[in-house]
Amino acid sequence: MALDRPTGIGTLEAARRQTGLTLQDLWLRYITVGGRENLIGLQALLRGAAEPTPADHDAVVQALNERFMEMELAQRVAYHHELSRQAGAGASSGSVGAPVSGRDHAEGGGNGGAAR
Repeated sequence: MALDRPTGIGTLEAARRQTGLTLQDLWLRYITVGGRENLIGLQALLRGAAEPTPADHDAVVQALNERFMEMELAQRVAYHHELSRQAGAGASSGSVGAPVSGRDHAEGGGNGGAAR
C-alpha cells in the first residue's frame, strides 16, 4: 500500500502510520540516529505543533525511511535538503515531509546529514 502524497503539516505523522510504528518505536529509532527531542517533543513534531530543526527533521525521516526499506517499500519521505530543492522548484513551502520516490532519494545523497 503506497503512502498518499500528503503535503504540509502532518506528513511525518502520515508516514509514521504507514510504517505501522508506534510513537514509542519511532522515538527509539529517532534517538538512535541522532534525534534530540523527548517523546512528547517528537509527537509535537509529527503533528506539526512544533517546527523541527533541519537535523531533527532528518533524524525522523531517517528512522521512517529505514522502516520503509525494512518493509521493502519504495516509498520515502523527503529530507530537509530535498524539501528545500522542491520548494525552489515551486513545491509548497509547507511540505514538512513530502514523500519522494526511491529514485529521488538516491539522487539526494543518502541520509541528508542525519547523525548516526
